[in-house]
Amino acid sequence: SARNAILRCCGWPVMRDPEALEEALTAYEAALQFERAALVALFHAGACESYRELERAVKALERGGAHPGLHPRRAVDLRMIAMVLAGFQTRSVLWSATVQSTARRVASPHLRLLLATLSLCTDAEQEPRETPAGGLDGLGELLDALFADPPL
Repeated sequence: SARNAILRCCGWPVMRDPEALEEALTAYEAALQFERAALVALFHAGACESYRELERAVKALERGGAHPGLHPRRAVDLRMIAMVLAGFQTRSVLWSATVQSTARRVASPHLRLLLATLSLCTDAEQEPRETPAGGLDGLGELLDALFADPPL
C-alpha cells in the first residue's frame, strides 16, 4: 500500500503484529523519539487488529511531555499536540482550522506531518469512525488513499 511505502521510505518498519509494534514504539520512546513513536503508531492504523493507534499516539506524546530531560519548549509542544490529537473529530471544521494554525507553530516535522495527516482526514470523503476499542475504524484505508499516487 502507499502508506507502507511511506513507512519504508522513512526507514520505519511495517508491522502487522501488535506486540512488535508496541516494542518498536517503546524503543522509540526510550530513545526520546516521542514524536516518531506517535507518528509510527498513527501510520499503523488498521494494520493490527484491535490496536488503539490514536490512543497510543496520544500516550507517546504525553510521555514525552512529562519527561524531565526534555527541553521545556519541546515538552510544551508534545503536551499541546497530545491534547489536540486527543480531541480529534472527523468532519469538524473548527478542529481542522485549529490544527492548521497550531501546526504552523510546531518545530517538529514529525508533529507537523501528524497534524497534517489528521487534518486531511477531516476533509476526506471517506470518514473514519471511532471504535469502542479507542481506535479509528477506516483510518488505515483513508491513510492509504491520502498517500496513494495521483491518477495520471
